[in-house]
Amino acid sequence: AEITAFEAEIERLLAEAAATATPTPAPAPESLPAAPAAAAAKAAPARGNGESADAKKSAAQGKRSSLAQTIRVDIDRLDALLNLVGELVINRTRISDIATTLGRLMGDRALNASVGLIGPLSKDLADSAALLARTTNEIQESIMKVRMVPIGQVFDRFPRTVRDVAKARGKEVQLQISGADTDLDKTIVDEVGEPLMHLLRNCVDHGIEAPDERERQGKPRMGTIALNAYHEGNQIIIEISDDGGGINLDKVRAKAIKNGLIGTEDRLTDRELIELIFTPGFSTADEVSDVSGRGVGMDVVKRNITKLKGIFDVDSAPGQGTRFTIKLPLTLAIIQALLVRVVDELYAIPLDSVIESQRVEMPDVRTVHGAEVITLRGQVVPLLRIADFFELGGERDPEKVMIVIVGLQGRQVGLVVDSFEGEQEIVIKPLSDVVGRIPGISGATILGNGSISLIIDVHSLVSDAYAGGKVTRAEFSGV
Repeated sequence: AEITAFEAEIERLLAEAAATATPTPAPAPESLPAAPAAAAAKAAPARGNGESADAKKSAAQGKRSSLAQTIRVDIDRLDALLNLVGELVINRTRISDIATTLGRLMGDRALNASVGLIGPLSKDLADSAALLARTTNEIQESIMKVRMVPIGQVFDRFPRTVRDVAKARGKEVQLQISGADTDLDKTIVDEVGEPLMHLLRNCVDHGIEAPDERERQGKPRMGTIALNAYHEGNQIIIEISDDGGGINLDKVRAKAIKNGLIGTEDRLTDRELIELIFTPGFSTADEVSDVSGRGVGMDVVKRNITKLKGIFDVDSAPGQGTRFTIKLPLTLAIIQALLVRVVDELYAIPLDSVIESQRVEMPDVRTVHGAEVITLRGQVVPLLRIADFFELGGERDPEKVMIVIVGLQGRQVGLVVDSFEGEQEIVIKPLSDVVGRIPGISGATILGNGSISLIIDVHSLVSDAYAGGKVTRAEFSGV
């Protein structure tokens, strides 16, 4: 009944969209290019008019046919369809769970007498679940393709920005763009423009050196900024790199000490020094530039990317340049997740953040400066107990811990859980304004059995685990 209602709703929305959709108008002809065409028409000989008329008629029909195949559909209608697909995904999972349970019951000796009746029913249900899964995937992919637009719509405005900023700062800069035809969800495309604009301005203003300075360093007078986009799995990667001077880490350290962010005795790695540029209000510039940051720091850029469920990373080499890497999901609606159980609750961890999962014996868990850590392939990995973070209570296993290793921007954290419940495609449901923001939680989902599972915010948990420099102190303690 639920599937029938879904199909009826799909038909209603499609019919409504078709009824209210307006054909995409053809672009108006420009006056200047039209003049030579008119002159050529007058100069053409009179003979062959019949062929010209036929050609024009054929071209007109082709044009009308092309217009008839293009309609404008309100994005809200696509969102409504996508929400229905989300409900279908939930029902698909529910049916699959029922089929699995029924198959398990068939192995129960107490039900042997009924196997003859249950067997065919179980097979039919499993076949129906498989067919529903294929249909759901096709509908989901079709709707997502309709929502996709080339990121070139955003990239097209950047060459002029780079040119204007370079001129204002007396620099010579060229912008190289690749991957402009890479498709991305329209919702994300609409939001990613400003962060990219700020990063490009920053590259020109603070990254690329003055022409004379570059010449003294043996570099070409003209600096180069490369903007690239490409797909990688279920993500889109956007890279902005320059061949400038890189981030001055000595200057970052001095400014951090001056602002009281670190002490003079603190020993930070290059990665941790770079992370300081994401501190609100942090800037190494001697004065606020009108053409670059305009008082807006990297913390705002990172916050905007995080809102899009993305990851923002920075790499820099002195004298060679800086590379900004942004990883964004292709869609904000449906993702793959690892389900884990903590006490009596189920949590979903986005699969693109999961590196591995494993069982660790308690003797391998050390406590350094009040924080539990393990050593994994020579790297110190802090542990974060989900039960403690969300104050769930429960008893600790004295012999072992089950750990999900998650990674973010080169940092790894081991999330301690009670058990692994398998992978599943989930539909992300945002938390309502009534609930508000919950630390460590990015949303919720409805599972196949109808229960609600909270989605772990990996970004906030990793940041929390590394807060206060505990991991750095553990590394220097020789754990």
